[in-house]
Amino acid sequence: MKIELCLKKEVNFLIILYQKLKGQQNFENLQFSFPKKIEKNSCKKEIKKMLRESKFSFEEIKENPFLKEFYLKNIPIFEAYWQENLKKLELIKRNLESKISSFDLDLFNKVGNFFSKNPPEKIKIWICMGNETVFGSGNAFSPNLAVVFPRKFRGFDEKSLKNDFAVLIH
Repeated sequence: MKIELCLKKEVNFLIILYQKLKGQQNFENLQFSFPKKIEKNSCKKEIKKMLRESKFSFEEIKENPFLKEFYLKNIPIFEAYWQENLKKLELIKRNLESKISSFDLDLFNKVGNFFSKNPPEKIKIWICMGNETVFGSGNAFSPNLAVVFPRKFRGFDEKSLKNDFAVLIH
């Protein structure tokens, strides 16, 4: 099994929107404004579809009828947030990359055997800007794509990184 840690601006944009639509996350210094008439369930379905199919360029987001108005209204706010947090995301990615080898990835085989399923050969983990609380969260959009919100994003430490990665692996 191979784990690939990734950073992608478009995925971060979609995940933050997805979390906001679900009412799950509180992001400091990021106030997305929603169009007056937004179809939350349709938007969530479109985001899931894009991430499952790996279709998440800003061009595709901008052209999507459910996401276009939201994109146009919020992309400047998101760009500033991205620039403010990119260095921290890169640091989190480097820290997690150094820890991957310390986790027993054979666990996936054991779980797969239990459920009579083969584990995926490769898992992509998209490192995304997390909420500002002590709780991390994640979403799986396909067998090979998972999303991690690091705990205590602004004040992450060695312990919180280990905890988030351990929860994801197990």
